Amino acid sequence: MRVNTTVTGSPDLNASAYYQADNQTLTVVLVNSSATPASVQLAVPPVPAGLLVFQTFTSSEGNYWQGSTVAVSGTQASVSVPGYGIVTLYGAGGALAPSISSQPRSQTVNACATVRFNVTANNPTASASEPGSPDSSRFYRVVLRP
Repeated sequence: MRVNTTVTGSPDLNASAYYQADNQTLTVVLVNSSATPASVQLAVPPVPAGLLVFQTFTSSEGNYWQGSTVAVSGTQASVSVPGYGIVTLYGAGGALAPSISSQPRSQTVNACATVRFNVTANNPTASASEPGSPDSSRFYRVVLRP
């Protein structure tokens, strides 16, 4: 599924993103059509949940598909896109522990009686963050929304 993207601060930076629900992965492609490298602050969406690191693959003149990793800090990831370059980021979410949405109720029973407690658990959900402002003319922000 294609994810909506917004690029602020640069007319020379383009972004597209894709979320694959069945394997909980997010792929982001950043294209810099300027000769000047771009420092990008990526706002990571809440899906896939548990995304901690992106594998990155950078291509520019004479250097193709150079692999690396970029850590996700909170809901942000920073990456540099070389002049006339392309960076592909690929990240997989991790399994989240369930959260309790319905607590068991207190019960009074006779000694040695069987007691049954019911608890409802599910994985948490979150909404996408809103875009922020670029910090400077050479700092670009890309926001992904599921």
